[in-house]
Amino acid sequence: MSPADANKENEPTARPVAKRRKTTASTSRKSSGKKKGILKYLPEMPLEILFETFRYLYPLDLLRLARTTKALRRILMHRSAVSLWKSAQANLEGFPEAPPGLSEPAFANLAFDTHCHFCGCLRASKLIWMCKVRSCNRCLEARIIDYTDLIYVPKYYTRLPTEESWSPRHLLPVFEFKRKNRRYENNVCFREDAEALCAAFDLVKHDALAYERLTGVFLKRMVDRYNHLEKCLRWECISFNARGAELDKIQDQRRKDIFLRLAAAGWDEELKYLQPSDKEVLENHPFVAQCKKLTDRAWKDWAPIMNAEMAEIKIRRLAAERAVVIDARRKMFARAVKKFAKANPTNEFSPNVADLYFMDEVAHVRVIIEDTPPTTEVTPGELDTFVDTLPELYLQWRTSMKQKLLAIVKQHQKVFLGNESDDSVDLVIGLLRCEICGMNFPFSLAQDHTRPDTTPDI
Repeated sequence: MSPADANKENEPTARPVAKRRKTTASTSRKSSGKKKGILKYLPEMPLEILFETFRYLYPLDLLRLARTTKALRRILMHRSAVSLWKSAQANLEGFPEAPPGLSEPAFANLAFDTHCHFCGCLRASKLIWMCKVRSCNRCLEARIIDYTDLIYVPKYYTRLPTEESWSPRHLLPVFEFKRKNRRYENNVCFREDAEALCAAFDLVKHDALAYERLTGVFLKRMVDRYNHLEKCLRWECISFNARGAELDKIQDQRRKDIFLRLAAAGWDEELKYLQPSDKEVLENHPFVAQCKKLTDRAWKDWAPIMNAEMAEIKIRRLAAERAVVIDARRKMFARAVKKFAKANPTNEFSPNVADLYFMDEVAHVRVIIEDTPPTTEVTPGELDTFVDTLPELYLQWRTSMKQKLLAIVKQHQKVFLGNESDDSVDLVIGLLRCEICGMNFPFSLAQDHTRPDTTPDI
């Protein structure tokens, strides 16, 4: 053996390189920090602790809990858990006890679960307490008959007892339902119940005593069902009112939270002077009127829209305040005109307040009244210059009215004047009245129909 070969034997052998384990997308993800599967040990807890915990739940909570695992289902559906279901039902105000023929879990399933008992669809809107059935409209349509069939169809009425004191509705459950292609709700019953009733009476039709006893059994059963129906409807009313109050409370809290966030966004002053109409608009806003708790994420999405809504409300408020201020200033203008007219009586026809207000010579007064900011006060002393020019304005207005009248007279040529001048109007000895509006001169000239293209006869 050569030295080289000996050296090779004495060298340590190299270990094979370990292969790196492949990582999938699911294993490479970071843990969310939540421990999964902890509730699987729940059935292993002592039954005393479980029952004491579950006693504070509602029937729907127990129903959902029983559908999570087989172990919990075995515990909750065992006969020993009847007291637990009754305690859960007692947590609901006015909730009735389970009727005869239904266990507590089955009654909870009837009252709270929304699955159809026939096809299993998720949204079964029709709950029939007397029949202990929840059904969708499609399944119900295929399984019912009209109540009148029990009275007029020989297949049924010939096999049922006939008494004047009671009707078939006293023997089997009848309820209201709007059938397809019907305009109104009708009294209906399940076809299966009607056939079972007829079959039961067919068996004892030759035994009068058994026939009478069977009739009493069905009558007693219906009395019990109607009594239980009354309790169920009373609980529905209590539950509906309680749910409505709860939703109102949530909605009110949502409105308060939104108003607080708007105030924090700089609309505090605007909310303080909010008008009733604007407050109603704001409270009925699709975002504000929702019956659920306000979240930061929802507010972040809707904040620009609500700020824009508040900006519009502010614009409307400022416009309303400006209108009130301008109206007060115009009343001050009217008082100044009336005071001048009272101090200077005349037999001549005179302009009213509106005629003077819209004259071109009074444009500077309109600027003071309408363009001065609402926060700046306008005093009667600022109208003294205008009051001093009223005699001249009266004269100008009379001259203008005379010219308009002469233009109308000249256009229609129904009145002859030797000298058609402004002074000739003073010689008129008749009453000039408009045929359209019935107003006398000169007030008829202020109407829209006295324009040149629609001038009426006088």
